Amino acid sequence: MEDALQVICRLRHARDYFLATRNCLRVDYSDLIDDPHSQIETICDYLDLDVSNQSKTAALDFVSPSLKHH
Repeated sequence: MEDALQVICRLRHARDYFLATRNCLRVDYSDLIDDPHSQIETICDYLDLDVSNQSKTAALDFVSPSLKHH
């Protein structure tokens, strides 16, 4: 029977393979909380969205450092 660590490693490998074989953007939650401006710009660029500064500011206001998990 596999222990929990082996299961986690297998799941991570499967996730990484899945993401590597598809056209997708991976957004790390901690990166979003630590640097929301850069991450929002990256997301908009990836989706080829022409987003107003007002909308970006609203998105930035939504992301709060207090949401960070410790």
